[in-house]
Amino acid sequence: MPLRLTRYTRLATIVEYKNAQGLLNPRNRQSPQQWADSNIYDKTSNRIRAILTATESFPARNFSGVLLEPKQLKNIFNYHFEIEDNTPQIRAAVEAALKRLRTDFPDYKFSARFGALPEHQAP
Repeated sequence: MPLRLTRYTRLATIVEYKNAQGLLNPRNRQSPQQWADSNIYDKTSNRIRAILTATESFPARNFSGVLLEPKQLKNIFNYHFEIEDNTPQIRAAVEAALKRLRTDFPDYKFSARFGALPEHQAP
């Protein structure tokens, strides 16, 4: 999913839309915690580490927006997740992933809202 970035300031926030509907598929073999570890913790920690060492930035395919320089990206310390799903299992798994992120990256703020609109319906 593409990232949405609010205004660029020291208080800028990277917003990601996430959907765990695939967990409801009977063929699914992934637990809510495995989903949250992969989609919240792993992807975000990898992104932060990449930003911290970046020297250039490149647009993703089909990118339309403002491309920030690595120096600007390094000044974004807020990550917010809009989670479509709102089951107790997803809430607990995402909160556990956010807790790990807060431990590993104490200078950053991480938050989530559950029951969010799908990205294509978001304002």
